[in-house]
Amino acid sequence: MHGWWSGPWRMRLYYFGFFLAAGINFPYAGLYFKAIHLNGSQIGLLISISPLVGALLPAVWGTLSDRYFWRNRIVRICLVVAALVAPLVPLVGPFPLLLLVMALLAVVLSPAVPLAASATLETLEGAANRFGTVRMFGSIGFLLSSVVLGQVLAGNHIVWLFPIYGGALAAAALCSLGMPGQTRRERAERGEGIRFVLRDARISVFLALVIVGYTSFAAYNAFFSLYLQGLGGGTGIVGIATAIATLSELPGMILGGYAIKRFGIKDRKSVV
Repeated sequence: MHGWWSGPWRMRLYYFGFFLAAGINFPYAGLYFKAIHLNGSQIGLLISISPLVGALLPAVWGTLSDRYFWRNRIVRICLVVAALVAPLVPLVGPFPLLLLVMALLAVVLSPAVPLAASATLETLEGAANRFGTVRMFGSIGFLLSSVVLGQVLAGNHIVWLFPIYGGALAAAALCSLGMPGQTRRERAERGEGIRFVLRDARISVFLALVIVGYTSFAAYNAFFSLYLQGLGGGTGIVGIATAIATLSELPGMILGGYAIKRFGIKDRKSVV
């Protein structure tokens, strides 16, 4: 599996396609919601739906994938549904209905990253230190789309955000067709994952720190583009700023594997 269309390259294409779509929505959603005259509380609530769903549902998707070999099917169906739902956002009027549509979008997008990570690690066949060199293609896609869309949405074109996002999600669904098939099936006992986390204090502390870190990052997610707009920056500036932030990820992804190889990493046996 070392040809150009090997498992890792299929996952690189998937990450590129999915995060190309994410780079269309992520930096500009706040600007869109402000353009339709929502207040700060409403914008914060809408953008907070995705991380909330992302914390609750991946365990469900993972269980279905492990038990029934549904990993690729889940990702593909959910991306197709997301591609159909996203263009409906501009058609929604009342805020409660908009909240419901955004919640549905968050639900169907929630398996896209965790199940892809599972597929990538399975494809790498024990060479987990190479994960960053696969995942970095997602950052490249995100960087490109955020910069380009900043120019496309200039002026009053922010209204086209979600229809464009829907088209990009459809392209991501096509990229998902190349995901390698699932070869391993797990049948963990119900609640085993939760028990594993709770009985190891170091993992619990680590996850608590992740929650604290992401809580602070959530404010940036929701309002950084609005802050730049308040300083007089347009969508082009938002795209450039997002690209600079994305560039900072690449060295860690490229060099992370070398660091793991040099210093090692604790596996599950060493922390149980």
